[in-house]
Amino acid sequence: MIKGDPSPVPQGLAFDFDPRDGLTVSSPFRGEFGAMLGYSATLRAAGIAHSFTQDGLEAEIVLRTSRLNENNTAEEVPQDEWSIEAQSSTFSLYEHPKTLRLEKLYPNILSFIKADVEASKAGDLTMTPYSEKLQGVYESLAEADALVADMLLRRLITDGTEYSRESYKLVHTQTVSGDYGQDLPTDGNVLKLYNYGELEAEVTDSSLTVPCPERLLTKLENAFTDNAPDTSYYLAADYYWGFRKSPAPERLIANGKVQVITEYTLELWSLFAYDRKS
Repeated sequence: MIKGDPSPVPQGLAFDFDPRDGLTVSSPFRGEFGAMLGYSATLRAAGIAHSFTQDGLEAEIVLRTSRLNENNTAEEVPQDEWSIEAQSSTFSLYEHPKTLRLEKLYPNILSFIKADVEASKAGDLTMTPYSEKLQGVYESLAEADALVADMLLRRLITDGTEYSRESYKLVHTQTVSGDYGQDLPTDGNVLKLYNYGELEAEVTDSSLTVPCPERLLTKLENAFTDNAPDTSYYLAADYYWGFRKSPAPERLIANGKVQVITEYTLELWSLFAYDRKS
């Protein structure tokens, strides 16, 4: 190369492999010092990591990435971060597993209770003993179920129509530059419901720079299996125990980078509101 060549000239590729971090590709360019300063400014504006070294009238810029594009030159790749967070969700008492179980075992009992809630608010309902009244209507009503119905009625009368439930959500954060124009591996299937196998396949896909770690997957699988509601509590045609994929908001952070955040929340979801992934 002629000294002071004004245009960035590629100098070949260098590879570094670490079993923990994977493959790293370095792509050096050399050129005239002033031109390389401008090239560095362009890279910074695009949020692309690189190093800059002056050598007399020339300078060298080295791009580092974990992949090559189809032209065997360094390309930007999304950076993945994963976490499991506690999720508190608010639901109607009519969607509580115990309420769903009552309606499944004793059809139309919720309509009966709702009518008595309105009667109570109007002062037309004798509350004690309410469980005995229910057993008079539903002869097969077990004592334990009658007590649940009694508690539900009292809660609804006081306008306590909601309750909160704790669960887990998997959070996937991908960081890209502001002008990254490709689709991300986790785009698509927004607001769809996943079983554990479908979730695992998506978050360990080979197109991801860093797939979801095994430790987090194990925790999610255990939660999916161990915390699943008893199927006697709800109608399988109406509800689905699984992970709902959220829309992915994007936010601008330092150095022109953009974070894209996708969440998969484990809950008992209504099939009236959401569809299965498959």
